[in-house]
Amino acid sequence: MKRLLIAVLSLTSFNLSAGMAKDASPKDQLPKVLIIGDSISLAYTPCIVESLKTQAVVKHCPANAGPTMRGVKNIDKWLGDAKWDVILFNFGLWDMYGWRYEKVDRSPPAYEKRLDTLAIRLKKTGAKLIWATTTPACPDAERKCKVKVDPATEKKYLDAALRVMKKHNIAINDLHTFMKPKRKQYALADNDVHFKKDGNRLLGEQLAKQIRSMLSGSAEAGWINLFNGTDLKGWQGDSGIWRVKDGLIVGRGACTDHKGYKSYLINRSHILKDFILEAEFNMARGNSGINYRCHDYDKDKKKLYEVSGYQADIAGIGLWDIYTTSASRRYSVKKASCRRPKSNQWHTLRIEANGKNISHSLNGAKVLEFVDNDTRGGFREKGFIALEFHDNGTNIKFRNIRVKILNQPPAKQSPTTDKPKPAPKK
Repeated sequence: MKRLLIAVLSLTSFNLSAGMAKDASPKDQLPKVLIIGDSISLAYTPCIVESLKTQAVVKHCPANAGPTMRGVKNIDKWLGDAKWDVILFNFGLWDMYGWRYEKVDRSPPAYEKRLDTLAIRLKKTGAKLIWATTTPACPDAERKCKVKVDPATEKKYLDAALRVMKKHNIAINDLHTFMKPKRKQYALADNDVHFKKDGNRLLGEQLAKQIRSMLSGSAEAGWINLFNGTDLKGWQGDSGIWRVKDGLIVGRGACTDHKGYKSYLINRSHILKDFILEAEFNMARGNSGINYRCHDYDKDKKKLYEVSGYQADIAGIGLWDIYTTSASRRYSVKKASCRRPKSNQWHTLRIEANGKNISHSLNGAKVLEFVDNDTRGGFREKGFIALEFHDNGTNIKFRNIRVKILNQPPAKQSPTTDKPKPAPKK
């Protein structure tokens, strides 16, 4: 399972020396995530790193973790002295196929016993653990070792791993079930267990969601995910433009509702007043933005997907205050202190709205601050969220859209019906 490109990637991007936990880093305050696995995990790790770059420091163990026997031998070295918040791990394909370990007992019972040893060691770290179920075996004999793993044998290994994880109460991300119906589309070949670039990204996004959820129990508490990574549940928009592909919201195509100019993907599930909104975007070309504290532009809703409200303008990363009157709209703009973000790269946009105070941050740096002291009725106190497709030719992607509500009133306590106890008799 050694692939030259992946091996180089592991050594250059994710190399962990014996002293890795002691290395100083500007992200020392972020949670730490360790990934342990074979070349499948080496291929999807960069996607997880990218997806969680503002939320966690993600590392992969040195090179390829291989079979369970290699894991038992090296687990202490891989863990090092670091305090890991989340550990994602997998062993399976090497135990099934052999790959230079043909003479070692790799039977399902032996695999289960070694996996149990590894689970016990990992539990001692105190980290939150995620077991990534082994991805599907290839339907033909594997191109290197010429071994064909039939479905019945594969199931024995999967069931063995499942018993260990249930025994130790370890969270499971079922990559096997997730990827099996997609294997034909994303696999490199019928005799290869590896996946194409899009397949690796799909796996990475699937795992990043669970890691993010795991972290929400500590540093990420209070966040509400507005996009589930699977479909547009909770959103309304022009289906000719907006769709979900590979775990991303994609805006691309041609407007069908009003002459090809502006169409929004709207989320009315939360009417937000004071909040922090974070989202990652990647724009190949065109013009887009994230609108907030929105209202429907057309009260009669003849133009179904157009809104008014504030906008974080992605094309120029400015602030557009869009107000509606009975006859026209008034625009005012405050430019941000940064250049237009590079195309075809992922960026993180953070919007903070607290009363009249508004700020935008790009990739962790605050680029705009604004106080809306409008006295002509234009100030927007609250509203919903919308993603903008500005015009035909725009190609925009969004992911990891989440919100934290600020200044929530304390929960009302239900009145008690208990009667006061009489004072004790003297």
